[in-house]
This record gives sequence, structure tokens and C-alpha cells, in this order.
Amino acid sequence: MNLELTDDQRMMRESFAKLLDDQSSPQHVRAAMETDGFDQKLWGQLAELGAFAIRVDEAHGGLGMGVLDATVLMEEVGRRLVSGPVAEALVALRLLAQVTDGTHADIETFIAGSALLTMALEPIDEQPTQWVAGAAVASKVIALDGDAVVLVAPSGVCAEESLAGTPLAEVDFTKASKEVLAQGSDAVRAFNAACEEWKLLMASAVSALAREAVRLASVYACEREAFGRAIGMYQAISHPLADSIVDIDGAKYLTWKAIHDIDAGYDFAAAEVSLALWWATEAAGHAVTRALHTFGGYGLALEYDVHLYN
Repeated sequence: MNLELTDDQRMMRESFAKLLDDQSSPQHVRAAMETDGFDQKLWGQLAELGAFAIRVDEAHGGLGMGVLDATVLMEEVGRRLVSGPVAEALVALRLLAQVTDGTHADIETFIAGSALLTMALEPIDEQPTQWVAGAAVASKVIALDGDAVVLVAPSGVCAEESLAGTPLAEVDFTKASKEVLAQGSDAVRAFNAACEEWKLLMASAVSALAREAVRLASVYACEREAFGRAIGMYQAISHPLADSIVDIDGAKYLTWKAIHDIDAGYDFAAAEVSLALWWATEAAGHAVTRALHTFGGYGLALEYDVHLYN
């Protein structure tokens, strides 16, 4: 069983890692949190590397890459806490290209990072007011309205401060203008598939976030001393962190397994998608809590970078 990335995937990961290490450092993340939680400059730089073209096919101006390729990007996004709704933008752009056959005028603009497209995950006819990732800064939101996939110019947007400092906002879709992109069972199926892909991308980002929190805790545990020894030498510190890494690896490979089984056409793959996201969020919750405890519980001490992962 080969669990290694391909050479192309490794090169892509290295490119995104280099950019995000430079441009999405804790200092950059803190700066974005002070404004609207969105880093426009970084968004444009991600676009230059082809981030938003990954899941759009080549016929429609994209790179035509697979879900696993997108998870490679999302691991770096999670590790570096990118200030913007990358997962939503990826699936929304793919959906826009699918349901319009790539003819929509805004596709190139969104791929280039000049404007931001995000996605409402709940049907807006059933939940006309809902929280949408990135809606505070997005120019358009793609959504499901009954049996129609629509493109919405958000109005009635209510942004609210949060501990994470992201551009999350509540959108009242009854006050927004809507453009019908596609209608019928195929449109609904495409939208639901996009939501399932979003789960896999978020599972990758969350597990990578957790891994970085544990890494920060491990470094600190090797530096901080108590009773004449590094605290990492005590089992009460080291064993919980080791347990978290096992859980985080499980999240990563559950996500990869779901992607593999979808590609193989297995019926049970549908359940694996939600399982991967559930496991990743559970593992991340425990891992970040353990990381905070390693630092002495500094979850609200803003000078420590681990606070950002909380």
C-alpha cells in the first residue's frame, strides 16, 4: 500500500508551504484578525499559484486536478490558518463551472482572485438566513434554492466578531438578488456533491491545524523545565500529545480512504465522507486542548501562537 504523495503533489505542497510560511505567519494572521479577517494580498498570491483553479477542469480555464490534490493545498491552509474561505471557494468555483458549462463571465475573475466566491451550505429556501463562510467579503455566494442552483449577490449581510476572527457573516437571502444558474435533479446532485467535497477539504484543513498545534506544544515541552527536567519528559505531557498525533493521522487517512473509495465507486464511500469530517473535528478538539494544557492553559493569552489554533 502506497501512502506517499506523487512527485507533482509534493512539489505543489512545497510551493504552497513556502508562500504560506512567508505570507500567513502568525503575525499576518493577527493583522488580518484586526480588520475583517481576510487577507486580500494573500488571496491574490494563492490565485497566482493556481490555488483556485485546482478543481476547475482545463476546458473551463482550470487545472483539472483531483480532490486529493485539493486536500494537499488544504493541509497547508489549515497549518497556516489562511485568512479566507479557501475550501468554500474551491468547491464553489468547481460547481459554478459545472452547472454553467464554464460559460459564466465571472469564472476567470474568481480564479484570478480578483473577486471572491463562497458557498451557502444549507438550502436557502429552507434556511433563508444563515451563516456563510467568507460572506463578509465575498462578491457572490452560490446556493441551492429549491431545485435550482443560484448565484446570489449578498445583501443584508451581518458580520460579527468571533474568537477566530474570520470573515464569517450571516446572510439574509430574502433580501438578495438571485441569478438562476441551473435547475433540476442534475443541478441538485451537483450541489450536494460540492457539499460532500467541502467536508473532505475541511477534514484535511482541520487535521493539519491540529497537527501544527501539537507541534507547537511539543517544541514548548522540550524547552520548558520543571523540577530540573524538560516537561516533555513527563508522561502526563508526552503521552496525550502522542495520542493526539495518532488521532490526527487517523483523520488524514480516513479522508484519503474516502477519496479513494469514491473514485472506486464503492457505495459505502458516502458514509465515509461525513465520518472523516467528524473524526477530524473530534481529534482536533482534543489535540488543541492538550496543546493548550501543555502551554499551561494559555488559551486566552494572546501573545502565544497556540491561541490562534484554539
